[in-house]
Amino acid sequence: MANNVYLGNEAEDVVTGYRGIVTVELRRLEGTIEFGLTPKCNNGEGAKTVYFDSSRVQKISDGVLVKKMTRTMGFQPTDANEPH
Repeated sequence: MANNVYLGNEAEDVVTGYRGIVTVELRRLEGTIEFGLTPKCNNGEGAKTVYFDSSRVQKISDGVLVKKMTRTMGFQPTDANEPH
């Protein structure tokens, strides 16, 4: 990721001051990268993810630990030639 910002980091948009956890990395076909920052939930309401160009996002802290999933959520890749 650009600017040493990674999924799970706490980051800030340097223009607006908007802070949150980097929950999305969006790579567009034309080559631009955006990060989705999701703030902490307040009052039990869902937090809204806001997207910023990677050039505007600065890492604040390591944020949260992101564990890789070890299972495939019940879906297994199959050979297209095998009967189902």
